[in-house]
Amino acid sequence: MSECTAFVVVPCGTLVAEPDALAKVIAYLEYTLLAKCKKQRKTDYASCYLASSTVETLLPWVAPVTSKHIAQTVTALNDGGEQSSDGGLEALALALNKIRERFPKTRNRAMLRNIVVFADPDAWGKWGGDYLELWRQIRDDLEQDSVRLVLLDCGEGTFSPPSPPLRRLIHTIYTRLIEDTLGFNPASVKPVRVFSGVLRLGATLDTIVGKQEEDAQSVFEDPLSLAISVEGFPATKTVQGLNRKTMVKTTTEDASFEYVPVKSVIEYTTKEESGRGAVSVSSQNVTKAYRYGADYVVLPDTIVDRSVYRTGGPAAIDIRGFMDVTALPRHYLHSESIFILPDSRTGGVADETTFHVLVDAMLQAGKLAIARYVNRDRGSDVQMCALVALVTSTQHSSGSTLVLTRLPFAEDQRNSLFPPLTPKLPDDADSMETDALMEQFVDSMDTDKIGIATKDEYYYSTANLASGAASTLPLPEGEHYSHMNDQEDPLRVPSVAVHRLQEVTMEWLLQRVIEPQDDGEEFVVPELPPTLADKISSYVSDQGAYDRTAAALVARLGCHKSAQVKGSGQEQRDNTEDNVQEGPPLEELLRRGER
Repeated sequence: MSECTAFVVVPCGTLVAEPDALAKVIAYLEYTLLAKCKKQRKTDYASCYLASSTVETLLPWVAPVTSKHIAQTVTALNDGGEQSSDGGLEALALALNKIRERFPKTRNRAMLRNIVVFADPDAWGKWGGDYLELWRQIRDDLEQDSVRLVLLDCGEGTFSPPSPPLRRLIHTIYTRLIEDTLGFNPASVKPVRVFSGVLRLGATLDTIVGKQEEDAQSVFEDPLSLAISVEGFPATKTVQGLNRKTMVKTTTEDASFEYVPVKSVIEYTTKEESGRGAVSVSSQNVTKAYRYGADYVVLPDTIVDRSVYRTGGPAAIDIRGFMDVTALPRHYLHSESIFILPDSRTGGVADETTFHVLVDAMLQAGKLAIARYVNRDRGSDVQMCALVALVTSTQHSSGSTLVLTRLPFAEDQRNSLFPPLTPKLPDDADSMETDALMEQFVDSMDTDKIGIATKDEYYYSTANLASGAASTLPLPEGEHYSHMNDQEDPLRVPSVAVHRLQEVTMEWLLQRVIEPQDDGEEFVVPELPPTLADKISSYVSDQGAYDRTAAALVARLGCHKSAQVKGSGQEQRDNTEDNVQEGPPLEELLRRGER
């Protein structure tokens, strides 16, 4: 509900005599305004008035309250004003008139109106003559406009111990309050229902949609269709984009910049004919357009009326057919989902039983339903959706549901002109023969030295090898590795990278710490030692087959064998940088991504 609160501070009596009294009022007011600033409600208005010798407006009506407004109000209160015991009623009357002027009481606008007064009642006002008549007029206006008056007593006051019956009553209230606090059971929060209607199977469009709303047949009177009362709850929550702006940068009158929150209600502006400023556009001058390719089209009224269907009853989900669950491409299921369940308010046992039978039948047959979805009973855009059966089970309960997901239209799919990552090659005889030669060429090379193994044993177990004798890498030893079966797996990748990193690190320490060179010299990466290079280098088992396959590939593909490039790492990097081809310009990339 909307809310407006006017704060009135009357510096008189204790607020002026006691040095800490006004500080407490400022702290209370600052805390209240900070709470409003944290909520950032655009319908929570606040204002502040100081009743000194003259009534000062410290804070006009603002919503939402910002830290800048709080600092402005606190600074004005710290400056203070002259003591006045007569300005309280005038400030109260001014705050009431401001509320009646800015927020008039109407039937269509529900608003909570508050006036909070900080004052010492013992020193506030003269309750006789004209002041009494003014107070009576304010009281009548408060009752007429439904304005709540909250008076915070800032006087000294005296505390007298309560009587024994009152102490027992207070003790009882405290005991119940403690029991309620310790035994608090939070109420279960039900999700917001986003759909309520019927799920139909077998109904035709002529039956459920007529030329006029009164021509449509009742959904429960069609003998050839099945109607189930259902309701829907959100299954997925909308995730806001990370690049969504929450603050916008604006220019003030003094040419400085200021960041203001983005309004949730969209306001449209257009430039003036003179080009000097901007003019706001009312909602009556804004129309709905449909995207068609890269353009937007405004449909005539005759077509717009036909795009909205009258269901002739409640909102509905009409099943138009079934298909295999595996036949629907998964990239179509990218929209927000809704759980469809039997209606818990208007439905009965028949609706719940029929719904569970439908879900079980779809699961047993491995089918999903393609449905026509109309989410409002007064007419709405028709959407095509997929209904997927789902059974959820927990330790205490289980349930059946249908997951509704909107299917995209053709315009929702982006068709780019970028070439596919894996182009499909033609299945001709030449390409198949080339692939066969490539397979033979790859199979003729291996990284294992098969010559050291017997024909009937592909690999030796590490348990039969002495540590450091037949291997250049340290082997795992000890009882910790005795239960590991993967140590005898021939597909294990040797830890060449670890040894290479150790070797490069030691070389860096040698060149930079032990034997430092000139600062201008670049670190020279050592070459891979033969003991490690042999473990990752290819080994040709049949040299004759390798030569024949390579010669056939050279003759077919027209390729040639390149000589091995020898040189420092810097020269190789320079050659690589020279061979880098410049990519296409940005305009061409954007043109490829057009629809």
